[in-house]
Amino acid sequence: FPPDREIVDSATLPAGGDSIPTQVGDRLYLAVGSALVGVRGRGGSLQHVAPVEIEERITAIVGTPSGDRFFVATDSSSIIRIVNPYRDEIDGEIELPGRPIQLRMDAYGRALIARPASGDSAWIISLASDRVLGAVRSTWRHDLPIVAPDGSILVVNGRDVVVLDGLTLDRTRSVRMGGDDFWYFFEWAGFRPRAAGIDEPVSFEGIGIPDSMTFR
Repeated sequence: FPPDREIVDSATLPAGGDSIPTQVGDRLYLAVGSALVGVRGRGGSLQHVAPVEIEERITAIVGTPSGDRFFVATDSSSIIRIVNPYRDEIDGEIELPGRPIQLRMDAYGRALIARPASGDSAWIISLASDRVLGAVRSTWRHDLPIVAPDGSILVVNGRDVVVLDGLTLDRTRSVRMGGDDFWYFFEWAGFRPRAAGIDEPVSFEGIGIPDSMTFR
């Protein structure tokens, strides 16, 4: 429990080589081969959760921000499995036009972006209906494509960033040369009041300015 440095508890998980981690709510899952294994942190201790067998080697997993479900892609299927972490079982499937190799979650849980195994495009999946809205042309980078806070989808074509409507995938505007930048969205809550004792008034001692002088 940060900022403490003591180890509170530990758990042993199967060795998996190139395991893929994801955090879902109070659980940490690891993709080990074709199975999902994990632990749950509750009451200051780590508890094993029942493994979920996928039957194919897992290549990507990502969870919703609320932790109510997560999505699994494998190396030999065009189907994304939807796993329910409360029942530790597969709760649904999403059929894609091809095999995905990477998954990217919307920070607000509205959409899922899947990268195809080949080609310069991405599939946009609505998580309200668990259906594929369509494919968009975009280079896949660490920052793009991405779902913006307003629900629009930003893709990169060449050196330009194109903004798409999040429901229709129609082009709404573009940012010329925007592909030269790194895109990162964050929330800013505005200025907050500071404690009165934090700031000290500026003093001009020793430079010959009387206290009564007024500046305009």
